[in-house]
Amino acid sequence: KMWRRTGTAVGASSSIVHHAPYGCRAMHTSTLVGSTSLMLSQQCAAFPINPQRVRVLATPGEFYNELLQGVSEAKDRVVLSALYLGTDGHEQRLIEHIHKASKTRKSLQVKFLFDQMRALRGSKTNSAKLVQPLLDGSDRVQLALFHTPSLHGLYKRFAPPRWNEIMGVNHLKVFAFDDTLILSGANLSESYFTNRQDRYILIQDRALADYYCDLAHAVATLSYSYDAQGHVKSLGKYDLNEQPEKWKENALQTLHSFTLPKRAYTAQDLARESTWVFPTVQLGSIGLRHDEGITQQLMLPPHRDDGSHFQRQTLDLSSAYFNLTPQYQDALRTSMSKHHTQLRIITASPKANGFYEAEGLSRHIPALYTELEAQFLQSVTTELPGSDMAIFEYQPTGPATGWTYHAKGLWLTSHPNHPSLPTTLAPTTPTTPPTPTTNHHNDPYLTLVGSPNFGYRSVYRDLESQVAVVSTDPTLQRQLGAERDRLFAQALRVASVTQLRQADRRLPWHLRGLISPLASFL
Repeated sequence: KMWRRTGTAVGASSSIVHHAPYGCRAMHTSTLVGSTSLMLSQQCAAFPINPQRVRVLATPGEFYNELLQGVSEAKDRVVLSALYLGTDGHEQRLIEHIHKASKTRKSLQVKFLFDQMRALRGSKTNSAKLVQPLLDGSDRVQLALFHTPSLHGLYKRFAPPRWNEIMGVNHLKVFAFDDTLILSGANLSESYFTNRQDRYILIQDRALADYYCDLAHAVATLSYSYDAQGHVKSLGKYDLNEQPEKWKENALQTLHSFTLPKRAYTAQDLARESTWVFPTVQLGSIGLRHDEGITQQLMLPPHRDDGSHFQRQTLDLSSAYFNLTPQYQDALRTSMSKHHTQLRIITASPKANGFYEAEGLSRHIPALYTELEAQFLQSVTTELPGSDMAIFEYQPTGPATGWTYHAKGLWLTSHPNHPSLPTTLAPTTPTTPPTPTTNHHNDPYLTLVGSPNFGYRSVYRDLESQVAVVSTDPTLQRQLGAERDRLFAQALRVASVTQLRQADRRLPWHLRGLISPLASFL
């Protein structure tokens, strides 16, 4: 009965496919949006969505209020999946809402899915202990803890808390309330509800909510339960600690089924709807690299059947922790050199990095990300002189002063003419939308939103998922464009590699030789 499904099951595959990066795409369609949609429909589950039931949230406070409202209104199911649940006031209030809802609505099922190492960190209080009073022994409220297959042996035995999390975690950020789904990169803790900027998209659609509730259920069957007495036991067919190879084989087959198209679509089928959503899933540690392949393809513009290219694109990419894999870097350089793509990147400035002024070795993490940022900027400047690329760093002003940055994703915009890149952007705050542009040709037709950061961890270590939202609906496109513009409006353009390597940003000399090995854990 544990983690019983509420929605429609996703069919399993009779064979296992190793998802590796794909090549440049050539689709039998005549439009850029049609070509992109067809490629995605051939490699992902596809969901037609009413664009009027999609809302882009802007601030941490708005995200938190939607969580509370979702819990208050849910009648059948609440599913909350994140790295962890914090233990401060906002989190306690959320738990109080969930406790009240579960007591007054007997048909409501509540399912938590966290990372085991992170949720059990802390002897006095932690995520699991905060949820524990809700666990009454029935299957109505359940807590599952995912354990990465990469943590084992002597390292698991002797690694201290925090350090045992660098091997891999559950990074799946899914928040479902009946037919309402919020996808984000945010965790369930105080800063993410108050002053840590992320991205959040709310979609009201039964089929898509079913998909993600089923995905959470599937991950739970590969995880461990935490019961009212604080006991941890395996939920799955195989215990990872006792039969790791069988667990990995079963995990690959289980999760791979969520990457399969449910049916075949033609270009004409796709053109009948203005908005489609295509989910991706990734767990590189077991060989499931679906999200990576899709992301690489989206970085490389398609071409027509006759070999000619569609109109020029702008690719806006956000990664709070700048650590692009070599494959992503190569795809972006190819996109700029062969397809003349305009590339804009936004990342956290050192002070907006969540590890700024942290204790111990963690305090050097912002400087490490800065060096990786400098290396990429230098490679593009050297190899592709004159390329249309700019890097921006999030440095908020006004009411958002002091906020940290955790947003990730990308936006694709197709247009014949794009405004030149400014060195600074007009000051706005996350709580004050920028003045709407009258030129809606600069609004995106596609966004990726979810948990991946485009770094080594997202590709090789962590459990991830995001969605590609493709839309020709002007209202939804304006929402996506406004979201992108809000983030860039709080950022300043990096002038040069020299700026990134100023003394106050540089790694200590004794750590500079460790950049490559350390980057594989970031």
